[in-house]
Amino acid sequence: MKHIYFLLLITALIPFACGKDEIQPSYDSVVATNAMNAVNAVREAYVAKDITALEQKLDKDLFKTVSARLYFENAELSFSAPRSVRISDPEVKVLLNWQGAWRVENSTRRDRGVSTMVFNIDTMKLIRIEGTNPLKVPGMN
Repeated sequence: MKHIYFLLLITALIPFACGKDEIQPSYDSVVATNAMNAVNAVREAYVAKDITALEQKLDKDLFKTVSARLYFENAELSFSAPRSVRISDPEVKVLLNWQGAWRVENSTRRDRGVSTMVFNIDTMKLIRIEGTNPLKVPGMN
């Protein structure tokens, strides 16, 4: 009889012993994910020529430059998976390859390159682009 009670007790306690702890992502993982989301949001706003979204996603000076260059009819822009994400307070740098095609005045201009997109770690606003600029129509100022 004691064995039955013992087995019932063990059976009742097993679900509590096997409970899974939820794994919390690290700070670096959260920052890197937020930076990649910001990269995609900038790309989407640029391709859509969404001035309001660009203003929210870009630093004030960079916004002025980029918004002045939205004279393309349409654009296709794609980014590869990041080659690296470097976190150094107050910045997050995302190194990636990109390629694009811009339709301007009945012609298509193509370009590709490697860029480091630098974001403010607190606001996730794009503050500068190092390397080739994917937010610029090739051959235009």
